[in-house]
Amino acid sequence: MKVLILVLILSLGLIHPVLSQEVDSLSQRETLLELSKKQKKTGFILLGGGVGAAVIGGALFASNFCLFGGCSSQQDALAGTGGILFILGVGSAIASIPVLINSGKTARRAMELSVKSSPIYLPPKSHNGPKSYPALQLSIPLN
Repeated sequence: MKVLILVLILSLGLIHPVLSQEVDSLSQRETLLELSKKQKKTGFILLGGGVGAAVIGGALFASNFCLFGGCSSQQDALAGTGGILFILGVGSAIASIPVLINSGKTARRAMELSVKSSPIYLPPKSHNGPKSYPALQLSIPLN
């Protein structure tokens, strides 16, 4: 008898957390929109930093570049640094493109996600249960 009561108490304690896991569509939508904003911010930071580094690197490279030698080691070092900055800047600017594209996709996904109540199509008076169930709807645009 004591074991039965203990099992009953434990099973009721485990059922409550399982039944209380509800997914709110609004919170999913807000989460996706927040993710989209973070991705957009990251993309613009990469783009701005990349363009700035490319401009500074290009200026350093162009101002300290010697075509026929006769340059000091300091000018060679500055030209090398400028070249590296230019390459890293261009790479960062190019890397921002997929991040910005993904931001747009995430924002569109957030706008297409919704929760609605879908009806259960059964003959009338067939059962006394619910007439509808909650459903997560994801609409996919064809255009």
